Amino acid sequence: MRARLVSAGVVTALIAWSIWQRWNLLAASPFPLGVDGYFYPVELRALLATGHLAYPASPLTFYLLAPFAALSDPITGAKLGAAVYGALIAAPIYAVGARLGGGRGAGLVAAALATTSLGSLYLTVEFVKNGIGLTVALGALWLVLRATERPTTARVVAAALAVVAAYASHKMAAALVVIVGVPAALAAGATHGALRGRRLLYAIAGVIVAAIVALALGAASPERFPSTGDLALGGALTSPTAHWTAPALALPDGELAL
Repeated sequence: MRARLVSAGVVTALIAWSIWQRWNLLAASPFPLGVDGYFYPVELRALLATGHLAYPASPLTFYLLAPFAALSDPITGAKLGAAVYGALIAAPIYAVGARLGGGRGAGLVAAALATTSLGSLYLTVEFVKNGIGLTVALGALWLVLRATERPTTARVVAAALAVVAAYASHKMAAALVVIVGVPAALAAGATHGALRGRRLLYAIAGVIVAAIVALALGAASPERFPSTGDLALGGALTSPTAHWTAPALALPDGELAL
């Protein structure tokens, strides 16, 4: 119990410290920051005024940011939400790290790396949806891991809802959960004996049906959800030219957009 309380205190302190650091950086300017800086206030203003987004995008991220915008304004709300949700990554990554690493120490190391890394801070400034999507995706992976260890009805339902939330928050989050979480859940279920015979066939059939529904949603709204067109982006994941700085700003011809 004491170790659990100490771990919870450390993670809470990391989250509070990270929120403060991220907010100080974002609040240094009264204007939106980042490549997509103005995109988020525009979407939030439309969501609060009309109930729907001005431009098609993964919706859950903006609904998560909306309360902050409602309490302040679209620009401040987007920044505050980015700081909070970006820092909250410490909680799910601690849980995932503790389970995969075999102890709370591994979870604390993972939480510290996530909250203090420049990459995480970079997402908070430049690509808010990616940062929030990672927080949601890691939460979904944690719930999937819990469900595979002891597949009660409550845990399975919670994991399924979390996977749907990741799918609705960002395309990258959806891909991360599908590629990592779904195979792990099936393998663990088969190993523990929870998925055998008809149950295994039903689980595989459920995954196939879910994949068909996901592909249909992607075809109907490729701007909001992962689609087959996104597979072409996989070719840009590797390059013969090494970029040691600002890889997200690399142009298709290999030059950096400085």
